[in-house]
Amino acid sequence: MVRWAPLLLVLLAGCFPAALDETGLGCDETRACGPGYTCFDRLCYRIGEVDAGPSNWLPNPGFEDLTDAGQIALWAGRNGVMTPYTTFPRSGVRAARLYSLLDAGETPSLQTQTVPVRDTLPGQTWCGLAWVRADTPNDAGVQVVVIFRERDDAGIVIQQSTPMMKPLVGAGWLNIQESVVTQGASRFDMRVGFNARALPGQFVEIDDVALKRSATNGCTWP
Repeated sequence: MVRWAPLLLVLLAGCFPAALDETGLGCDETRACGPGYTCFDRLCYRIGEVDAGPSNWLPNPGFEDLTDAGQIALWAGRNGVMTPYTTFPRSGVRAARLYSLLDAGETPSLQTQTVPVRDTLPGQTWCGLAWVRADTPNDAGVQVVVIFRERDDAGIVIQQSTPMMKPLVGAGWLNIQESVVTQGASRFDMRVGFNARALPGQFVEIDDVALKRSATNGCTWP
């Protein structure tokens, strides 16, 4: 009986095939992957084996690099003024400062001068992070938000996110985080700035921004 035991085990193994390897099988919003797998760019991968790209897709994320003209390199102010800030950066020697020159008020924000991400697919999860503070004396604080936007090649907005976090920030540095599930477009970017029109004399500082793709449906940061 003992002599037949190894052969019996081989025969039994042939009756029970190995667990199905789903790596590379198609998936989408209506077809989920099996246990132990995740859907990434419409293909199933083993959890923990997905390459989601760089940990930060944004250039000059700490605003340390300047142009020859002394402005922050690779970034631009939108609906307001952006300048280097050196008095109290969160890290390094610089942060970015935002404010409005108009008495009627604008809604200033900053974004990269070039599109950081191209050709998203539906269902991708992207995560954004920024450190923010408001340097406004005698003010209760300023609401600062992170916003994601998808556009086509003509610049038409396909999707613009609604911020979940709208913190009232003050003199101390505060971490704000957002995520979005893409609809799919040729251009994808992230903005950080005022949630409402800036009053004269209101200043917001921003430092250590980050944008990354999530390998799963959630966002985690080191």
